[in-house]
Amino acid sequence: MENSERYTAFISYRHCKPDSEIAAGLQKKLENYRLPKEVAKKTGRKGLGRVFRDDADLSVSDNLSEEIDKALRNSDYLIAVCSPAYLESVWCRKELDHFLKFKDRSRILLVLADGEPETAFPDVLFSDGTEPLAADCRGSDAKERKNLTDTAAIRLAAAICGVGYDDFVQRHRKEQQRRNIRRTLIAFLVMLAILMISVYFLIRISRQNAIITQRYADTLAATSANLLSDGRRIDAAYAARLGLPDHRTDTYSESASKALVKALGIYDVPGFGCDEDIKLPFSASYYFTVSPTGKYIGVCGLSDDAYIMNVETKEVNPISDNSVLKSGFFDSDRGFVCMKGDGGFLYYDLSDSSVTDLGFIGADIAVDTKGAGYAFIDNDKISFYRGTDCLYEFHYYDVIENNGSMYRIEVDFSSDGSRAVVYCGSYSDNRSYVFSVDLEMHRVRNISLTIGGYYTLFASDDTAFVSSVIDGSDEFILFQDLDSKNMHWSSVMFERLAGLGILGDDIVAYTEYEIYIFDRDLRFKQKIISSGLLSDIEVTNDGIIIYDQGGGVHIIKDGECTRVQPVISSGNNYKEQDFSNGTLYLLRSGDNHISTYAERYSDYLTQFDGEYTELSLYDHDSPYITGLVSSILEHENEYDESRIYDVMPCENADLILVQLWDGIVYIYDANTYECIKTVYAINGMVSSFCYDEAHDYYYISSTNLEVYDKNFKNIYEIQNCFLCGFDELTGNPVISERKGMTEYHYLVNPLSYEEIISLADESLEGYEPDERVKEEYSLE
Repeated sequence: MENSERYTAFISYRHCKPDSEIAAGLQKKLENYRLPKEVAKKTGRKGLGRVFRDDADLSVSDNLSEEIDKALRNSDYLIAVCSPAYLESVWCRKELDHFLKFKDRSRILLVLADGEPETAFPDVLFSDGTEPLAADCRGSDAKERKNLTDTAAIRLAAAICGVGYDDFVQRHRKEQQRRNIRRTLIAFLVMLAILMISVYFLIRISRQNAIITQRYADTLAATSANLLSDGRRIDAAYAARLGLPDHRTDTYSESASKALVKALGIYDVPGFGCDEDIKLPFSASYYFTVSPTGKYIGVCGLSDDAYIMNVETKEVNPISDNSVLKSGFFDSDRGFVCMKGDGGFLYYDLSDSSVTDLGFIGADIAVDTKGAGYAFIDNDKISFYRGTDCLYEFHYYDVIENNGSMYRIEVDFSSDGSRAVVYCGSYSDNRSYVFSVDLEMHRVRNISLTIGGYYTLFASDDTAFVSSVIDGSDEFILFQDLDSKNMHWSSVMFERLAGLGILGDDIVAYTEYEIYIFDRDLRFKQKIISSGLLSDIEVTNDGIIIYDQGGGVHIIKDGECTRVQPVISSGNNYKEQDFSNGTLYLLRSGDNHISTYAERYSDYLTQFDGEYTELSLYDHDSPYITGLVSSILEHENEYDESRIYDVMPCENADLILVQLWDGIVYIYDANTYECIKTVYAINGMVSSFCYDEAHDYYYISSTNLEVYDKNFKNIYEIQNCFLCGFDELTGNPVISERKGMTEYHYLVNPLSYEEIISLADESLEGYEPDERVKEEYSLE
């Protein structure tokens, strides 16, 4: 392949860890980096352009060195990922020496991946006494190295653009600030005109402007909540951050602060939640599917073209120039099979992007969701495939009674892919066959022949099969061992089953709204009522997955059922869903992103099983509390004693909390009885009121734990939790969450306003929503 393309940089590195990980991270970060507007205007480009790295850009060729020679000549800079292993590589030294033949040493940038500079940096770069720019990416683990790599990429970008590092980092933030300045300038000009008329009107407009700013921030908070419920976590954080100043002020929006903390997931309790959304470079249509490992996504565009996306690299490739994706599935991470417009099938190899026409026009297809293989059901035979190789052809018409009846065929694979179970059933003849097909030895064994019985549903695993059989108006489940052929029936009768599944010791049957779980002896274990209409079933490595039309899934494993139900805004109509490798994927037809929901954990809210100091308990009928009520009522004329629900002093501070029966909360100074705060939005009845002197925060527990700063601004909340006390070792708050009869404790690491803003800015560094999101959610 001729390579004459220009590159901004050539990454020279040793193919070993951690060098290769850092090199890959630098390439991805540099190629995707969007330059700040001022730098873009100065350099005349929006991004850094292509970056060469041999694993990503080198084609299969007999002359590898010629490809690298062209890339080196066409690169403006050389980035050397240095380590002791780098110096040992003859090939890396050749790349360095070859670059120096036609480029100056100042064009070489160093990244320290491992070791020390004196044992990792090439001596040739220091021969003239100058020191090239170097960035340190050494870390104790992959996570730390990734963070350092992101920082190093910015430092390299600054050097490539000829801009100081600190100035480079601040420019994007200044871009956003300019927008706010323009809005403020308009308001200022209006106030200036009014100032010429009267100082009185200036004061009124100034106050009105503060209200507008507050409402604008509150509106952004509501937008952030909508974005989060639509599965756009990073866009939700962006919207909330727009409404907040860099440093805490007396007028910052409480709603925006709470929305930002929620969008960042800082104090989300462990569990399923909205994760990072996957952006597509096009609008998706009605179909998508995810590989068993979650590494690849097959998706259909609005023009019915089929695409494969690598979730890790974000690379998107069409399957072929004229493919139309009617339906498709992944053959593990080996390849992707899709139906063409003519009813035939294509195989897209994920390793080399080659496409094979499999044929089988008009055939039915069965696929193993765990990646063991797939089978074509065509006329009188079943063709078993793995990759593009046909493992075996089973001519089932040769072993069943064929009197012209139509047979329903179902195929299940064993977990290791060595065997398949085939069901052949004829409704008109009321006859059912079950075969075990050895795909390695090419042998077929008849497991069951039922005359006078038609299995309406069928499922199998490595050792047994289950089926549903109709007897009059009742339907029951049949279990049969594949080897012993022993069988037994369920004692539970059903009116109409919609699906069956078997995995491990679990046998699962479901109707439209009910899920039944049995063990392998068909002993009934439990029944689950679904709030959404149940639609489909899959047996995966995650368990038996049953989807409902509300966007949620039920996961049955080891006799337990877990329901994952994302919080979705009412206007969001998701058409497709998939669950793979512990992650739920949701797609809305016509959208350009896929929402994901996964198990999330926070570094700032961790499970706790240590000792803690409990909060003090007060006798609400004691003379002390009665005296507080009397003193407060002497200074308060907004309500009388009959409206008071509870009164409690603040632990560790001279404050008193009064909650009325309608939920309104008043905070008073315990010395002067002056009301310093009125809270209208407390959710539920208050159970505790405490001051955290170490962090200068107030905590009010009700349905949620509300956290207030020293000025009683509601900076964030921790939902469905309440304060228990303080850790005896760290002094940090300990909170509790009740789930049914179980109580879970968590240790809170309280963050200041500035720390929250810093986390947001790190998360959002260089990020800006696309124009479609800005227009749809009014983020301009």
